Amino acid sequence: MTRMRSFLLSALLLLATLGVAQVRVKARVTDADTGEPLPYCAVALTGGGASTLTNEEGWFELNAPSPDDTVRMATLGYGTVRMRVGDLALGRATIRLVPQDIELRPLEVTRNDRVYRLLAESGKRLRKHRPYRSKLYFGLGTHCAGREVEMVEAFYNATFDGPRIEALELKNGRIAIAPVDQRYFVNLNTSKAIMRLDVAQDNGLFAATPFQGSAKELRRAFDVTLEGVQPAEVPLYRIRFAPRVDDGTHFSGTAWLDTATLAPRRIELHCTDCSVHPFRPLWEGPQLDSVQLHVTQDFVSVDGSPQLELVTLDYTLRYRSERRNDVVHSTGVMHPFDRGSAFVLPLFDYDAQQDDYRKITFLPYDSVFWAGAPQLLRTEQQRRALDFLRTNGQLLGHGLDLPRHATFFESNYAFWSAERRIGIKYSFPQRTYDGQGVVAKYGTAPDAVKVELVAQLYLAMDPVGDSLRFHSATVFDGFRSYWLIPEEQETDCYLNLFFDLCELERRRMAERLRGVTDVEVARRIHAECTRDMERTTERYRRETALGRDRKALARWNAVVNDALHIDNLRLFGLEGER
Repeated sequence: MTRMRSFLLSALLLLATLGVAQVRVKARVTDADTGEPLPYCAVALTGGGASTLTNEEGWFELNAPSPDDTVRMATLGYGTVRMRVGDLALGRATIRLVPQDIELRPLEVTRNDRVYRLLAESGKRLRKHRPYRSKLYFGLGTHCAGREVEMVEAFYNATFDGPRIEALELKNGRIAIAPVDQRYFVNLNTSKAIMRLDVAQDNGLFAATPFQGSAKELRRAFDVTLEGVQPAEVPLYRIRFAPRVDDGTHFSGTAWLDTATLAPRRIELHCTDCSVHPFRPLWEGPQLDSVQLHVTQDFVSVDGSPQLELVTLDYTLRYRSERRNDVVHSTGVMHPFDRGSAFVLPLFDYDAQQDDYRKITFLPYDSVFWAGAPQLLRTEQQRRALDFLRTNGQLLGHGLDLPRHATFFESNYAFWSAERRIGIKYSFPQRTYDGQGVVAKYGTAPDAVKVELVAQLYLAMDPVGDSLRFHSATVFDGFRSYWLIPEEQETDCYLNLFFDLCELERRRMAERLRGVTDVEVARRIHAECTRDMERTTERYRRETALGRDRKALARWNAVVNDALHIDNLRLFGLEGER
C-alpha cells in the first residue's frame, strides 16, 4: 500500500511597520472600599471604537484618538466611572469604583413559583434572539504540577446565535507551552468547546441550567432563592439556584436579571464534579476522573436583545493512568469586541481536519498585527510564566521559528525561506528505478499521476486608517502534496525549484498590492497571482518531466538563480548537469 509523503517545515517571517499617532492610556481599576483589583472590568471609549478589559490585576491599556475622548469603566455591582483620556494619560492612574450594596431579602423562597417563572421567562428571552457578529479575543492559561505549562492567545471572527457562539473563524494566535516530564498538555479545542455552551438550550454537552425549561420543569430540577435586588441604572434581581440532586448533571450558580425585561446581565455557573462535559483525553490511556467547571457569562442589551459581552472560565481536570495522576487547572477569558465588525481573515485554504491549535502553530508571525492587537495586558504572574516557558518550553507565534526537532509541533505546511530548503520527510521503501515509462514530456508520463505538488500564497490584510497593510508568505501544502514514486538524484532540486518559482509569484503579488486600499481588489489580485503560479508550475512540471530532463531543469534553475540568487543545481550536487 502506497503512502503519501509530507514535507519538512520552514518558516518565513515578513515584517512590516506602520505607526498611527494616538494617545496611549494605562491605568488600574480597583474596589474603592478594599483597594482590591477588579478583573475583567469593561473599558471603552464612550464615542465608540477602542475597548478592552482589565486583566486579573486590574490593569488595562487603551489607545484613544484624542486626549478629549472619554473612557468609561464599568462592571456589575459597581458604579460606572467616566474619565477624560487626557487626565488618564498624565500618569499611571488608579480608578476606584464604588461597590453598590444589594438590598437583601433573607426570606427563603425555594418553593416560590414566581422565582421559577422569572428564570423561565428569562430563558425565553435568551431564545428570542438576533444573530450578530463581532471580533473576539480568547486567552487561556494552564497549570500542572505547580507551574505554568501553557498560554494561548487568539483572535477570531465570531458569529453569535443569541447567548451561544455559533462559529469561530481564526484570525491569528500565539502559544507558549512547556512539557511536564517530557509530555505536553494542550487544550486543543477549548475555544470551540466553550462556544458550544448554550445556557438557554440543552445540547447534551454541558450540565443543565435553569434557563432551559418551563417553570414547572425547573421546579423539579432546582431549588432557587431570590437573594435581593442589586441597585443599578436598571435594578437587577439576584437569584441563586442549586440542583436538587447533586449528580453532576445540573449547574448551580447565580443569575442577575434585569427587573424591567428579565434579560440576564450575568450568569455564574458552577459544577464541582461534572458528569456531563465536552472534555476528552487526546490519546487512549489516561482516564478523565473528574471535571470541575466554573463559567461566568456577562450580557449587554442591544436593541432589546441580550448579547454576550464576556465569558470567563475556570476548570480543573483530574487524569488517572497506570503510572500517575495529573491535575490540570486552566483559566481563560473570551471577550467579544467591535460588535458588528469583523477582521479581514487571511486568504489561505486550511486543511479541513486542522483544529485551531494546529492552525496557530502554523501561522507566520505578524509583528505589526500583535503590536496593535487589543489583547489584555499581561499580569506580572503571566510575564514570569512566559519567561519560564521561553526558557523551558516553546514559543509559537511569538516571533520565533517553530522547533525543528519536536515532533509534537511538526506540520505539513512549510514556509519558503532562502536559507532553508525543504525535502521529503518520510519515504516508503526504496527500490532501484528501472527507467521504464519515463519520457521527456510530462503529459504522457505514467508517473505524473503519482506526483502532486501544491503551494499556496498566504495573504493577511488589515485596514489601517484609509489604507491596507499586507502580510504574505509562500506556503508549501504538504496536506495536498504527495510524491509516490522513488526518489532520484534530482528530486530535491526539482522540489525546491518548484517552491522557489512559487515564491517569485508571491513577490510579484506583493508588488501589485502596493498602494491597494480596497479589500476586494486585493482579493482579486491574490486570485490572479494564484492562477499565474499554478500555470507557471504546471509548465515547469511539464517541461522538466519531474526533473528528469536535466537541460530543462537547468533553464528553470537559471530563472530562479537570476531572481533569488539561489543555485539549486549546485546546492543539490547537480552542477555538472547544466
